[in-house]
Amino acid sequence: MTKFGFIPAVILFIFFSCCTSKQITNEELNRRFGTSYQYIFSSENTYVLSIKKPDTSNSLVLFVLEVQTDSVVYKAAYPGGTAAWLNDTQLEINILPGNITGDEKETDLHYIYDVKEHKKITIKQQEAK
Repeated sequence: MTKFGFIPAVILFIFFSCCTSKQITNEELNRRFGTSYQYIFSSENTYVLSIKKPDTSNSLVLFVLEVQTDSVVYKAAYPGGTAAWLNDTQLEINILPGNITGDEKETDLHYIYDVKEHKKITIKQQEAK
C-alpha cells in the first residue's frame, strides 16, 4: 500500500472508531429504568452508577451499567449507605448496617469495588498500593 493509500485508510479507521463509541443519556436511562433512580456517569462516561432514590427505609439499592456493552456489571442492595465514583472504574461504598450484630468489620462496611475487574478491594489494600 502506498503512503497515499495508507493515510485515507487511517483517517477512515479513526472516523469509524469514534462513531461506534456508544453513548447514553439521562433521558434514555429514565425511559429504560424509571425515574426512581439517580444516574451518575463515571469520569470518562464508561459506566453509569444508578442509585435508587431514598424512600422511607433509606436503603441503598444500586447497579452499574457499562455503556459500551449496555450490560449491568454490578448490583448491590444494603440497609443503608452511600456509593460514589472514586475514579472511572472504581466505586467507594460505605454501608450503614441495619441491625448491628457485633461481628461486622470495618472492611465489610467500607470498601472499593472495581467494576472493570469485578472485585472488591478493602481500603487497606487500596492504601497499600
